[in-house]
Amino acid sequence: MKSERYLKLYGANCPSCAYTIERAGNHLSQVESVHVDIANSQAKVVFNTADAEVQNAALAKLVEVVQRIGYDATLQ
Repeated sequence: MKSERYLKLYGANCPSCAYTIERAGNHLSQVESVHVDIANSQAKVVFNTADAEVQNAALAKLVEVVQRIGYDATLQ
């Protein structure tokens, strides 16, 4: 079962920023896709698992990745 969660993004305000975050997030285990909406400064993360613990771990990793590439993110 697929599940969606959202991150609030800070500092990612161009198509290149969105692409960079999406590409990085799509490489994470248990993440099916990441779609960045720069107009609303958020990222929709689609998981290929409904397990909340796995999702939380993947989200924490995604926040780390986003910060490492120069932006910031928080769970919505």
